[in-house]
Amino acid sequence: MAGWPLPLLPLQILWLDMLTDIFPALALALDPSSPDSMRVPPRDPTLPILSKRFVIMIAWQGLLLAAVTLGAFVIGLERHGDTGAGLRQAGTMAFMTLALSPLLHAFNVRSQGQSIFTGRLFTNGWLWAAVIVCLGVQAAAVCVPGLQRVLQTVPLAGDDWLVVGAAALLPVLVVEGAKLARRVRS
Repeated sequence: MAGWPLPLLPLQILWLDMLTDIFPALALALDPSSPDSMRVPPRDPTLPILSKRFVIMIAWQGLLLAAVTLGAFVIGLERHGDTGAGLRQAGTMAFMTLALSPLLHAFNVRSQGQSIFTGRLFTNGWLWAAVIVCLGVQAAAVCVPGLQRVLQTVPLAGDDWLVVGAAALLPVLVVEGAKLARRVRS
């Protein structure tokens, strides 16, 4: 719609859906309860499960993940060009950003109000294991020649990794800032 080339290829999207999204989601299902969960009153059964506030939160955070992915893609296009090898470089940057940002964001979604930087950061070993496995699999996607051919990725340079890392970390910082603002207002 913006007149850009495709940031991601269909097989890359399938890769992300099948490998890097499933394991953290399963690990989040095994997240231990919050220590204060018994002090919180139960949800009113007449209210919808997905409140308007919760749907808005999902939407803006989803748009944030999309924005950082497209931002990494645009930076890649500016640095490397929009054709041939340059396009593959920019596409790989978008691919890695879209893989890494949800992995880091998984720590944010454990609580709508509590910071990830609490004593609970390391209480879900399954989540840490899932993230580490997904990081390894995702690194293989851009480092192993056979996977590079299948997924049409290329190795990233150091400054490209800095862009990907910053873009993937940005949603964590923004969501943590929003949580902090909500806690200060309360």
